[in-house]
Amino acid sequence: MPVRLIRLLLAGAGVFLAVVPAAHAQRSVWTGVAAGATLTPGADLGYHGLLAVTVAPPNLPVRLRFDGLHAQWAAAGQAARISALTANLVLPLARWDGARPAAPYLIAGGGAYAAQSAGLRPGWNVGAGVDVRLGGRVLFLESRYHAWSRTTPDGRAWPRFTPVSLGIRF
Repeated sequence: MPVRLIRLLLAGAGVFLAVVPAAHAQRSVWTGVAAGATLTPGADLGYHGLLAVTVAPPNLPVRLRFDGLHAQWAAAGQAARISALTANLVLPLARWDGARPAAPYLIAGGGAYAAQSAGLRPGWNVGAGVDVRLGGRVLFLESRYHAWSRTTPDGRAWPRFTPVSLGIRF
């Protein structure tokens, strides 16, 4: 694993550990789970699962979201599997109010992607979603495009993918 990537992961973990306890005290931390379909050009429809921790620092217009993702699909008769740990910025496009049941947002970030036989690679993602309040919970629907340094040791290229997720935040 490259030293630069290790430093990036350690820095992200340090920020996470510093922000989460303070944010929890202000009730601005949410955990979430999601699952859905994974779209990959030239491959069968796949699936994915997502675990997320969202932190809303006070007095900032953006939220921080840390995700763990695992996706799988079939391509050329073989199963393709990708796991990722990402740190993201979430930009809400509307504020919650009594008259508005939904709030759209943009999300973008980067992290480490691990593909079978390709090792750990840096990557990025960008997308959009919508939060919908349902009682004391928040449902979310989002889609993101994921890309990463994707050449395997034998020279094959890993496809980029787009998960469409339906989830809930607690």
